[in-house]
Amino acid sequence: MDRHFNAIEFHQWFEYMSRRIFAPAKAGTVRESKWFYERARGQYQDAKAYLTAAKQREFDAEYPKNQLMSKTDLGKFLNVWEFKPDLVSRGAQTNFASFANGIIKDWESDRNQFSEEYFRRSISKAIIFKEVEKLVPKQTWYEGGYRANVVAYSIAKLAYDIDQLKLAFDFSKVWTPQSISNSLSDILAVSAKAVHEVITDPPSQLGNRSEWAKRAACWERVKKLEIDWPEPLENLCITKKRDNELVAVGKKDQDMVIGIDAQIKVVNIEASIWLQLKEWESSRGILTPPEQNALRLAANAAVKLPREQDCRLAIECLYKLADLGSEIALDQKKSLMI
Repeated sequence: MDRHFNAIEFHQWFEYMSRRIFAPAKAGTVRESKWFYERARGQYQDAKAYLTAAKQREFDAEYPKNQLMSKTDLGKFLNVWEFKPDLVSRGAQTNFASFANGIIKDWESDRNQFSEEYFRRSISKAIIFKEVEKLVPKQTWYEGGYRANVVAYSIAKLAYDIDQLKLAFDFSKVWTPQSISNSLSDILAVSAKAVHEVITDPPSQLGNRSEWAKRAACWERVKKLEIDWPEPLENLCITKKRDNELVAVGKKDQDMVIGIDAQIKVVNIEASIWLQLKEWESSRGILTPPEQNALRLAANAAVKLPREQDCRLAIECLYKLADLGSEIALDQKKSLMI
């Protein structure tokens, strides 16, 4: 399947989740809010452009400006938890290119992993990143400069040390309050101080601190740091087994959502389109008998709704025919991307 369309599908999915899922109300408030994901630059302002003043206030309450994130932001938030602070330090575009390639591979291998659980964890990672950005400048040891590097490395170091304990970070402790606890703040402050000392002490032959932070060797040195944490990291964690259970439940729920979505897509495409696809394919013999049957069932969806698995197969066939040269299928594929 076209990798370009897979990338579009992921970002559409994340955008959809950001418009649908309410984040819990923060302490001292009663109103839930949402995180606004900009799949395309300027979406946030465009969404507000033609609203009345009253509607704009409602929009701002539902989508606070500090809960806006771009694609490149998401790449940073997630890649530090993949132990890639050196890559994040190379700049937004370089990091995003690597992040995008990884996402496409994961999307192609098993898109069920992109579930509500995945979304909640992603937002939790965004919260942590943004909080550390505010935390670092407040430290007495911080003299300015290299904040972006310190932020990336401090979170990555925490994630790495937790992984070395064979445990998993409990993101529910961030998602539920929509903030980080005082204890997590203290831990991240200690991590930030430790990595700052490494980043600001590059090898003599290199000299440039910014360039040093971009090197794998810098990350290797940080990984070897033995930090005296202010409290056991175990207090932040759940077992790997429990973590895997949460991911599995999320994937199961997402599988059901994908099946229902496929049924909706099949029904929304006119029967005449499915018949044209069936005719185009029959003269070429591209599809297998089960795939041909899925097209037949899709063409009859207005009379009898096909099973979820048949609808999934019909949509996969549509994409397959688009990749093989069917203009009708390509038009439909593009419309499903909007």
